[in-house]
Amino acid sequence: MGHYSTLWISSNLDRTDGEIAEHDIYQEVKYAIPLFWLALFRTEHIIKLSNDSDELYYRFEAPAYQCITTFKERLSIWTPLFNNERVEILATTFLQFLQNYSQHIIVLDVYDILSMYIDYSSEEAELEMRTMINWLEEKHLNPSSEHHNLACLPTYEFKTSQDRYLLIDGFGKELLPCPEVDEWLEKNETEIAQSPIESNATELDYSIDEETFYRILITKGEVFSENLLGFQHRYTFLVRISDSKKRTIFVNSLLIAEIIYFAFFWFILVIISVLFSWSMINNTVGKAFATIATLGFITWYFWKKIAYRINLLKNLKPIIS
Repeated sequence: MGHYSTLWISSNLDRTDGEIAEHDIYQEVKYAIPLFWLALFRTEHIIKLSNDSDELYYRFEAPAYQCITTFKERLSIWTPLFNNERVEILATTFLQFLQNYSQHIIVLDVYDILSMYIDYSSEEAELEMRTMINWLEEKHLNPSSEHHNLACLPTYEFKTSQDRYLLIDGFGKELLPCPEVDEWLEKNETEIAQSPIESNATELDYSIDEETFYRILITKGEVFSENLLGFQHRYTFLVRISDSKKRTIFVNSLLIAEIIYFAFFWFILVIISVLFSWSMINNTVGKAFATIATLGFITWYFWKKIAYRINLLKNLKPIIS
């Protein structure tokens, strides 16, 4: 798999020859799902299909007129999301373009890109797709709500034509001209090219959670090595290991080692606390109270950390094994 998201605007999805018709729109973007594409759909547009090998997968599919209505309702989210009113101007241009295809069907395939870090045929893939849409809905209702932590969705950069194509509309100025926006982007690119080149390798990124970090590290660490080096994580050094099997062994071993480490310190502190309480307090009731309170706090603190890592191993088991 090439890990692309694909948008297909077609007048006939029932073709059996596998060919794209002359007037169809078929676009691909690698390693991300452009946000305009996602904003065309609702959760009820998620459908389950099977391929020639009878493998199940999920995709977004809806009549274009429904997608147009949905996208139009969400126009207000773009300016606050990117802190740039030009994105909303671009969204309006995108909407006008789609209205030429109002009698078509629009399909967004994301199973290929989801396979980077989860089983695309599982219910987890459908849940991930629902999470994407729910995040957009939340942004629509509350623009100040938290940003997403989904690995396959892009960041909120809007500085260059490449940002526009890869992160936002997936079409680019060749297919979707927007002079006001394109001129600004070209001017911005010129300024960036003339400014001193700065490395962002040391900038810390908190946009994905720990489980997603492990999933990407295990399955596609060599592809995302540059990006992952920017994440704030104690095992970022594993990104430098090119062999995915070795990365998997290290992740599994280190998580198990952490569990043993916390269990060992829990046991040591329990012994020390009991001995300290019974040697320093003369009153039996006081001894019992101090012991229970101390044990309760120590157990809660350490077993919370242990349970978190056990749950991580459980969720990562399908790709570790």
